Amino acid sequence: MNISVNIRKCTADDLPALCLHEPPGAKIAEGFLVRQTAGELLYATAWTGGTPHDGAVLDFRAGPVPELKHLFVYPGSRGAGIGGALCRWLEEQARLAGHSAIVLGVEPGNTAGRKLYKGLGYRPTGATETYSYEFTDPDGNRSVATETAALHHKQLGPPWAIEPPAGREPTPAAPSRVLFYGVTGSGKSTAARAYAQSRGLPGFSADDDIGWLPGWQQRTVEEQRGIAASLAAQDRWVLDSAYGAWRDVVLSRAELIVCLDYPRWLSLARLVRRTLRRALTREPVCNGNEETMARLFTQDSILRWHFRSFTRKRQVMRGLEADPRMPATIMFRRPRELDAWLAQLEL
Repeated sequence: MNISVNIRKCTADDLPALCLHEPPGAKIAEGFLVRQTAGELLYATAWTGGTPHDGAVLDFRAGPVPELKHLFVYPGSRGAGIGGALCRWLEEQARLAGHSAIVLGVEPGNTAGRKLYKGLGYRPTGATETYSYEFTDPDGNRSVATETAALHHKQLGPPWAIEPPAGREPTPAAPSRVLFYGVTGSGKSTAARAYAQSRGLPGFSADDDIGWLPGWQQRTVEEQRGIAASLAAQDRWVLDSAYGAWRDVVLSRAELIVCLDYPRWLSLARLVRRTLRRALTREPVCNGNEETMARLFTQDSILRWHFRSFTRKRQVMRGLEADPRMPATIMFRRPRELDAWLAQLEL
């Protein structure tokens, strides 16, 4: 997604900005808010500061399967993945509300919509629905239009996180401060970058931005904690790991922890391949430093670190998962589980 957005439920304070995108006197957003207050639907939009980019509603009146309706991305915001992000946010609201599926209607001429919804996992049911709505034409005249839409259905599986311990808050629908954590070689940085890109969030590296200086010199613990505190204080971030010396600083602000608890053989095999490639290509790592073949056999070798830290990191992950005082935690034990989760975030 090319635009960083904050997706949230609309309030009456949003009306002035939303009405700028409606025909004069249409009162579309106002009508949605009235029905939201009555408990009939959820009205949400994606924002950058005080600027809305789109809007959609989740209509609960259909019964056990809510309907996603009235998705519209404003012309200047199209092509950035915002519509898909809003759909996923509303899907998560439906899931958190206890629904196992969601439906939507697609008009026959809406080619872009069909492509979007197919990418999100919606499939046609073969049924259609006919509905009417009022609109205001350019001359200010109010009219009634009737449309026929093909119904599409999507099954909402259970959340990827295991059932949280008693007392823990559920996973936020759109977490904006996310920590990835895992054993050395599990692919935390790659996963964190993919997540940050899909959600339009700024990504940070524990090694590059906090831990290391050029010349393979580590910053002091005090310096690292200061940088980590400054980063964690921001409203939006994705971090690819957390050193033990400052993990507490990040955990106090994180909304979601994504743990990669892979088997030793898998993470070690990945680490060996990655380290050999970097040594041969002199690919910069850790704030401009380079791996070398000679460094692989030193006490500071990343391969030695894997063996020294594997058991401890696995214990940390399982402690985070079990502790209700910690942020919401998702635990992946196979790469295919992570890949499926990341895929559902993409268009």
